Amino acid sequence: MNLGIGLNLINFFKTNFYYGSFLNKNYNTFLQYIYILYAFSTPFMKQFNRPVTILMLLIWILDGNFKNKLKIAFTNKTFLAFTVFIGYNYISLLWTDEFNQSLSYVNGYFPYFAFVVIWTSIKKEFIPKILGGFIAGMFLSEIITYGIYLDLWTTTYNIKNPSASPTAFMSHSGYAAFVALIVLILLNKIIYEKSYLKYFYMIFLISTFGNLVISGGRTGVIAFVVTIFIYLIYTFKKQFLKIITILSIFTLLFYLSYNNIKFFKQRSDAFISNINQALSHKNYNTSIGLRMALLAIGYEVFQEKPIFGHGIYDNIKERVRVASLPQNKEFSVLSRWAKKANYHNNYMEILTQLGLVGLLIFLYIFYSLATTTIHNQEYKNYKIIFISIIMTTIISGQGFHHRAPIAIFSLLIAIILAQHKAEQEDTKATRNIST
Repeated sequence: MNLGIGLNLINFFKTNFYYGSFLNKNYNTFLQYIYILYAFSTPFMKQFNRPVTILMLLIWILDGNFKNKLKIAFTNKTFLAFTVFIGYNYISLLWTDEFNQSLSYVNGYFPYFAFVVIWTSIKKEFIPKILGGFIAGMFLSEIITYGIYLDLWTTTYNIKNPSASPTAFMSHSGYAAFVALIVLILLNKIIYEKSYLKYFYMIFLISTFGNLVISGGRTGVIAFVVTIFIYLIYTFKKQFLKIITILSIFTLLFYLSYNNIKFFKQRSDAFISNINQALSHKNYNTSIGLRMALLAIGYEVFQEKPIFGHGIYDNIKERVRVASLPQNKEFSVLSRWAKKANYHNNYMEILTQLGLVGLLIFLYIFYSLATTTIHNQEYKNYKIIFISIIMTTIISGQGFHHRAPIAIFSLLIAIILAQHKAEQEDTKATRNIST
């Protein structure tokens, strides 16, 4: 009896897996829903996103069709830019003394290739569903954050950090960037949505803006302010009345938040005070002051080896040395920060690690995305939002190398490239029909 069952199972796997019929007919469809689940899970990181990422990769491998997937990937300038950037990181290991640590650091970039997994296999009709999955995930995350803020519940993260901002699954800085992104996505949805969902998006936008100001992440607020200016000018061009109206609404929301939300007022006042302390009194012993000191020292480190950089982790050793020089005694506050693993600015991090060569390759990633042709106006706007948010947030942190930003950035890049691929396929199909 058992032998018969075993033989039946063997025949099943031979028929369906070996010959590929099951793979081709079933896995690709299942994969589309895994993509939605991945998008939904991005705000929840270790608790949910990592196992979903592993499942997504497994199903993508089982789906097969690698010849077509590789063809799509290697004919795309963004993928090639990423590949060259990571390759150059590996080459830089030749001039670092901290080989093992540096190797581990470079390997940390590989989760970015989740965008390849999504983009090469996604079906056109699932692109808006993936975006919807992310919106749904942020909606749930927002509810949890408000619950923490109102003391309805607590999380392990906040128990360990009693003074932390009310964010559930990541640091306040990372979460604020997520929230800034979703506010702008919702604004774009409101502009182009024709159904009753427009009103849901309006309510969601207001509540999400509230999430932005209570999160305490100043990077997210700055990213939002920069991006909304770029977005409005790009979207409405010479329609000045619309630009002024929307800017006025958000200015009013910021004003009301500043005067009614104590935590947001404290963080805003501290931001201005920190800058003033650093510029007027050379006091860098503040959150913003430390970042300014790191940039100043980082620039000196960069000047020593401007072309190829010092190497990964060697740039940290050089920072320690330069910060201890007599002429830099005003930056003595860095003594307790000197051995930290980043400069709190991705651009400076790459400049000191890989020099101008590395930074130019890195910037080309964004240039390739910006020049990716998309005709659908709604998704053209998303492209602008995504690129601006990413490039702004990494100014004040090392977000490009942390797990939470990697997950969301991979998703955003995948959406841009997937829309481009879908439009290309539509154009090709139309030409074939005409022919």
